[in-house]
Amino acid sequence: MNSSRKWIKYLLCLVLFLVAATWFGLTRLKENGFDWEKFKTALLSLDPFWFGGAIILILVTYFGRAVRWAVMIRPIAPKANLLRLARAQVIGFTAVTLFGRPGELVRPYLIARNEGVSFSSQLAVWFLERVFDLLAVLLLFGLALNQLDPSTASHVSPRLAWVLRTGGQMASLLGAGACLFILALRLFADATLRLLARVIDLLPKALGSRLGGLVDAFAHGIASTKSNSQMALVILYTALEWTVVVGAFYALLRGFGPTSHLTMWDSIVVCGFVAFGSIVQIPGVGGGMQIVSFLVLTEIYGVGNESASLMAILLWLATFVIVVPAGLALAFQDGLNWSKLRHLPDEAQANSRPHRAVE
Repeated sequence: MNSSRKWIKYLLCLVLFLVAATWFGLTRLKENGFDWEKFKTALLSLDPFWFGGAIILILVTYFGRAVRWAVMIRPIAPKANLLRLARAQVIGFTAVTLFGRPGELVRPYLIARNEGVSFSSQLAVWFLERVFDLLAVLLLFGLALNQLDPSTASHVSPRLAWVLRTGGQMASLLGAGACLFILALRLFADATLRLLARVIDLLPKALGSRLGGLVDAFAHGIASTKSNSQMALVILYTALEWTVVVGAFYALLRGFGPTSHLTMWDSIVVCGFVAFGSIVQIPGVGGGMQIVSFLVLTEIYGVGNESASLMAILLWLATFVIVVPAGLALAFQDGLNWSKLRHLPDEAQANSRPHRAVE
């Protein structure tokens, strides 16, 4: 009971913080001509049915990530518990929302602990997951660029024009690099590992033993890339994952009055730009999804500032914040109080570094 009261208290504090931060941000916008009446009208136009559907789709993606992770760790954990994997996804993404990039390490750390495998192997799996997600994002971005009129770059701000001018080239380079990385894993992983083993043999015994363990763990983590069937499943689940994400974007845009006229292809454009902007630091913009979605809606689709601001907030809430209550509840249910959860990223980082050997 005491634990339940604690996580409810933390959840209420989080809600109050989000409300205060949103209020502060919108108040600052008001100084630049932000119209609260238009914002209120846009808010009242939101269809709860479509918004609820978007939330459900986003929550489904966490289970989909667990299924894909189960495939990638099948060579070393064939009986991995899907429910535990899903819980780790939810808690991990909650950590990302609350603590930023360091929270990315929480998922592989929890899965390694829960499934009895090495943390290094799960870091390798996490890295593979990021590579496949990157390829999916670049594909979406490429489709988005293909759908836009070439003259669009002439009437948008310099910040978005930079994306239209150089985004395609950058996406091609990143995509080629990701494909080459996966190809190298499939064709040259064994040879590379043998070469590393020879180098490690030349090192002092204590250091070589520790580094050898890390290399072996990493090799186990990428073992799924050697199987054609498992690789095909990973590609399939990645495609399904991002199809559901696009569906969530469509549901949000469809259920919001000022954007209800946008088509599925328009949803792909918005999703492609937002996802691309989240991984690439755009000059003058950065990598924030809220700013990128605001720019795309206002400058490409002519949505008003107030409506675009609200949609940017809704996208952020649906794709990131919505998982936080469930993540906190699951974390505290697993005995992770706020203090432990806050220090998980640091603990995971400490475990990701090889300790200095003692001579």
